[in-house]
Amino acid sequence: MRLLFRAAIMMKPLCLALSALFLLTACQQRPAPSVAQETQVQQLSALIAAANWLRDNCARSDIPDTQRVTAHALAQAQARGWNTRAIASPTLALAAEQRYQALSDDNQTPTEKCAALNASAVPFLQQLN
Repeated sequence: MRLLFRAAIMMKPLCLALSALFLLTACQQRPAPSVAQETQVQQLSALIAAANWLRDNCARSDIPDTQRVTAHALAQAQARGWNTRAIASPTLALAAEQRYQALSDDNQTPTEKCAALNASAVPFLQQLN
């Protein structure tokens, strides 16, 4: 019994040291880096442009108008903790227009573009409807 008591007493400093080490390590963890505003605009404009292009060129009448698509994209951004006030500006609309035009100018056939955009936009579009 005495041996167990001694072992327990010797374990306390070890447990305290490990606890202190754990706390110090946990306190030094940095939060995940935030996504730059430019990257946020690029990602959101890609979603908006893809949805609009699908609606206009791929017989996707289930996709709502640009205003609803944009509102949904901004809601997704807000869910990620992004500052949507800084994003929701003419910059986002212009970036989406430029991406839409780039999709239109792309050399792939409309069928190929529709297939690729449908596949890549599925998660966003499923939540949209």
